[in-house]
Amino acid sequence: PERELEAPVELAAVLPEARQRMRVLIAEDDALNAAMLRAVIEQLGHQVVHAVDGQRALDLARVCEFDLLMIDGRMPNLDGPAAIAAIRELQGHNAGAPIVAVIGGDADEAQECSQAGADVVLRKPVSVAAVARAVADAVSIDRVSQPARSVA
Repeated sequence: PERELEAPVELAAVLPEARQRMRVLIAEDDALNAAMLRAVIEQLGHQVVHAVDGQRALDLARVCEFDLLMIDGRMPNLDGPAAIAAIRELQGHNAGAPIVAVIGGDADEAQECSQAGADVVLRKPVSVAAVARAVADAVSIDRVSQPARSVA
């Protein structure tokens, strides 16, 4: 129990920007990966909206504003790169919102997501620290001048 209490405090101390409550869209078709991401994002103090595939993520991005989007690279109906590219083409807030591509690990997938408009690439399996760092990196990026970053 003591360890569980320590982790969020340490993360908040290391990542002061994570204290601001954000609305985060997670697009992930694997239930276990989605649950892990949701748990970490909520532990960091943010609100989560979950989409089961890329098409649902795009539909939600059309009608809701998000502070951060976490998009799985490989999903049914609309894969990660296609969903990311479509979100970047929307009118309004989400077109410029930070996007973290959550990928299985191959270089082609990372490149496709970055070229589609992802700001940060996060490789699975994810850890609490890696998710926290990816969130911090994504929200700190100046989208106009910086290429995508990779988080191991």
